[in-house]
Amino acid sequence: MDRFTLIVGLIGFILIIISLYLLISTIIRVIKKKEPFRNSLSAFISFVIIFLISVILLLLFSFLQTFSKFSYEDKIGELSTEKVDSEIHLVFNDIKNGKNYEFNLNGDQWEIQGEILIFDKTLRWLGAESYFRVSRFVGRFEEPKEEFTNIYEINKKSDFWEFILKNGEKLPFIDTAYGIGAYQYPDGDFEIYVNDTGFILRKKKIK
Repeated sequence: MDRFTLIVGLIGFILIIISLYLLISTIIRVIKKKEPFRNSLSAFISFVIIFLISVILLLLFSFLQTFSKFSYEDKIGELSTEKVDSEIHLVFNDIKNGKNYEFNLNGDQWEIQGEILIFDKTLRWLGAESYFRVSRFVGRFEEPKEEFTNIYEINKKSDFWEFILKNGEKLPFIDTAYGIGAYQYPDGDFEIYVNDTGFILRKKKIK
């Protein structure tokens, strides 16, 4: 949740409390006959104005929060690729962990694979981001071949992820968890992002 959205939501919440306090205190004064209803009219008008402003701000907060989650993308790395003879040479800059990897794969394409955990809609609306990891890079052939593609492991098998993938939907506050992957041809440099559905590969534009 960005700062502006948070400020809008907080102001809207505070104003709605103030408006309700004005309404309740005005009603109490009228009931106890401490103040004529005619004199309470200005307080009631103030309540209506503040209440309407608070509703507008809360609706704006809801829209901004929904739009933020819909358009959310998190850059996790950069990748340089080059086809060298029958192999693909890759250099992966893992931005999240501050590590660099250099390796070769065989095949016509390269593929990034990993796992993702998505929280339920309520937590996501409140700002909870999907939890993920990059597990490995794999070579791919366009046509089926007897030759096996090789694998470069970024993160080894995890008992945590095995448990989450098998039992995630049974746990509270978790929507789903599954393996994710995306592949491309080795013909340039890429930026790698992740959102609520999986990996996004964007080729760097040549300036």
